[in-house]
Amino acid sequence: MRILRITAIALLFLSIATTAHAKAWTKDRLRAEISEASRYYDLTPSDETYLRKAGVDIVFVGAHESSGAKHAHSGQHRGMWQFNRSWRLGKGLHRRKARDGHSHSDGWECCRECSTYRFVKSYKDGGRAALRRHWRSTLGR
Repeated sequence: MRILRITAIALLFLSIATTAHAKAWTKDRLRAEISEASRYYDLTPSDETYLRKAGVDIVFVGAHESSGAKHAHSGQHRGMWQFNRSWRLGKGLHRRKARDGHSHSDGWECCRECSTYRFVKSYKDGGRAALRRHWRSTLGR
């Protein structure tokens, strides 16, 4: 009887954890957002292809950052990409998103869309070296 009760509690816990994890982005959703951001920043198709692979690698594969969870955190770093407030999103993007009714209740770092745009902007500003510098512990691991 006790084993049955423990099993039922364990199954309940696992179903709750799975439901919470399901709210994370998928690899396909991340790739789509990276493609949109790549077009926004006028990157080449080969840059977009590289970013789609690197993005999935950083967020989901190997020593991943967050598995797509928007409230993941480690010290001062938050969100799917583990940004902190010292990173600037960019006023142009903020204005465009605000015009579309986009807002942040818990900061842009926890906004999957805006933080993905910031990831792509990091690449635009510094190339592959910037990604290797900022995501050294997860890119290609």
